[in-house]
Amino acid sequence: MASLIKLEDFDNFKDTRDYPADLILPAVLNAVRQLDEREELEPYVRAILFDTNDTPHGPVEIVDILTHKITVSRETGLAAFILKGKSFPTVRHHQVAHQIYRLEKISGLRFAVFGAAGNVLDPAKEQFCATAERLGCLYAIFDAMDLARLFVAYGFLCPRDGRKIIAGRCACGYSPKRRIFNVLQKESLRALNAAHRLKQDAGLIVLPTGTGKTRIAAEDAKDFAAKSVLYIAHTQEILDVAQSELEAVFGSENVSRHTDRRTLKTLNKVNIATIQLLRSNRTSVRPNTFDYLVVDEFHHAAAKSYKDLIGRVRPDFLLGLTATPFRGDRQDIAALCNQNVLVEFELRSGIDLGVLAPYHYFGCFDDVDYSTIRHNGITYDIRDLERALIIPERDKAVIQKWREHAEEKPTLAFCCSHGHAERVAQAFNAVGIPSDYYLSSTRKADRKALTERF
Repeated sequence: MASLIKLEDFDNFKDTRDYPADLILPAVLNAVRQLDEREELEPYVRAILFDTNDTPHGPVEIVDILTHKITVSRETGLAAFILKGKSFPTVRHHQVAHQIYRLEKISGLRFAVFGAAGNVLDPAKEQFCATAERLGCLYAIFDAMDLARLFVAYGFLCPRDGRKIIAGRCACGYSPKRRIFNVLQKESLRALNAAHRLKQDAGLIVLPTGTGKTRIAAEDAKDFAAKSVLYIAHTQEILDVAQSELEAVFGSENVSRHTDRRTLKTLNKVNIATIQLLRSNRTSVRPNTFDYLVVDEFHHAAAKSYKDLIGRVRPDFLLGLTATPFRGDRQDIAALCNQNVLVEFELRSGIDLGVLAPYHYFGCFDDVDYSTIRHNGITYDIRDLERALIIPERDKAVIQKWREHAEEKPTLAFCCSHGHAERVAQAFNAVGIPSDYYLSSTRKADRKALTERF
């Protein structure tokens, strides 16, 4: 029998009961209204619903409609979600009619949900409700308040200011008690759990950038009941994320970030450091001190400095994290983990599973003759590249292509050298497009300011 149901009736969304409407601040509602339906609303809902025993979309795929098995008041069935985000501040009948019509094409549909961050006009609501009742579905309409409660309850947005939770916490310092694992994180943690049961002493996780490898390491170290953890990487920016994730799991009082030889003398439950610091203070790292070792960007681990450290630490468990397991020199990094590759997913998998946003690739041709540029078998000669690329004609062509494909969108441009990056920024600024450059030599404070401005 068809009837209108509320957010609280959904067993899958039960944590929203801890966040009634009177706890949701205006800043959070405003943030929800700025969420994109494809890149944020649908991935968030899918992450909350995901069950590793079911396919993410259930048995059907319908354009512009998320389908999934859900449970409402202990009744389980197939649900269809129509989601509208910032692209539709006002949802009119003609903007959603095609999706409502497609509900009738879904066999075995038991629940229908219309979620919109903007204002839904009555004709659109009426068509949705009439269609659901004709199909005999239980149905719900989620407004911005419902979506805000949902995303705060499951750790996507900060309840204080509505900002996104990144690396386990908001920029204001808030860290949610309840956080959702994405599909790839769940599979990785399942594989790690199996490895520990089998008493394996090393494992390699291969996942695309942006899928949450650092959180996997933090959660598994805790599940492993490690007494002393060492997390190493080769840049401070990677350690910034690691520190945030580890503090969210272990508590800030149990995490220490080491910056010099002096701090290495006082270890904490969780310890974070660059490989450069540990290499220059090798004697400060005593054997058998750490029972859980995490090496981020594990493709670098083939270097002598990493191998020496791994051999010296001798952890009970070594976890390698990387998105790029293949090296130009063909060294086998999996050998450092006893060839134990626990999970390996490529970029396409992350997109198909809704963890990463899809993208469009545009190939833009130029008239540079690269055959005249010296190449040593690995890289091009930088000076030759600069002479070929740093020319007014190419600056104009790059700006023109940017205007065609990315006008008014925040954009990252990767350049061949420091000089090239400075030149490209100057070219964009010269035509009134605010630009700046970010180099390996840029000071940390300036990097932070650039990132915040971006």
